[in-house]
Amino acid sequence: CVSSVDNATALVKHLLADYLPGLPPKGQQVEVELGLIEFTKISTTEEVLEMFVWWRMYWVDERLSWGPEWGVDSIPLLTSQVWSPDII
Repeated sequence: CVSSVDNATALVKHLLADYLPGLPPKGQQVEVELGLIEFTKISTTEEVLEMFVWWRMYWVDERLSWGPEWGVDSIPLLTSQVWSPDII
């Protein structure tokens, strides 16, 4: 009997075998959300506006998809192992 840990390990090896994290996925689109939490400083004399926000980005990397035959719902990956958008 193959354990789910064995399946997950094999899946990670399979997905990352030819994966180049420096290359964006083909036709990649990134959805960005910005949520304003609060203004922390507003000064018309200094011409300064400071605010506290959260920044969230979503994208799909089809190179990291797999089917149900693997018997794995999710896998842990390090951010250094996968492509992520440049942050301005």
